Amino acid sequence: MGKMKPTYYRKPILAALAVSALALTGCTEEDTTAEVVGPVATETSTPGGDMTATPSTAPGAATSTSTPTSTPTDSAAPAGDPVAGAAGAVAVIATAEGAVDDGRAVTLDREGQGESWIVAVASGQTRQDVIVSADGQEVLEVRDEVALTDDKVAELDRATVTLAEAVETAFGEVDGTLARAGDLGEIGGLLTWVVQINETGTGEVLDVGINAEDGTVTGVGS
Repeated sequence: MGKMKPTYYRKPILAALAVSALALTGCTEEDTTAEVVGPVATETSTPGGDMTATPSTAPGAATSTSTPTSTPTDSAAPAGDPVAGAAGAVAVIATAEGAVDDGRAVTLDREGQGESWIVAVASGQTRQDVIVSADGQEVLEVRDEVALTDDKVAELDRATVTLAEAVETAFGEVDGTLARAGDLGEIGGLLTWVVQINETGTGEVLDVGINAEDGTVTGVGS
């Protein structure tokens, strides 16, 4: 990217946050590598007859030309990953937060095979999982409230940098497609957001750490 990055570390950031992430989401650890979903449709043409006209030998007879036929297919290609950059991710987060009173997004992850997004949104002492459409514009479902631990509430209260701001900062360090964001917790004594990005060109998933109290980049690693 033509600039010096912050200190890199090879130890995966998420390993240090496993306990914190599980306390927030109540889920087991899973592969967070993003997939680009959706086939690219093609259009084929099948000739239905001879394309060369044969003139009639009878005087005054009209000539005719046979017209090839084609078998239409769905030629609509997917518009691309809606969160390939920061703007798309921020749109997903904003949509989810708007579905919960005083909501604040704490994680952003893919739902299913990438056809939608799941955003954990905290409010007070609870959080709710909000399912958002792939384009980030529509709330598909709001799931039941889950209680947060006192420690997790305290961490969220300390975080002056929002998840959306952390995502924007991370994309300033790495170009690519968002895999997952969130997993707020202590790393090296710093309260940190972790943003995972599938790097353009290499396809490598890079973890970008963002200080949740001052917004600085704490490290980039795999």
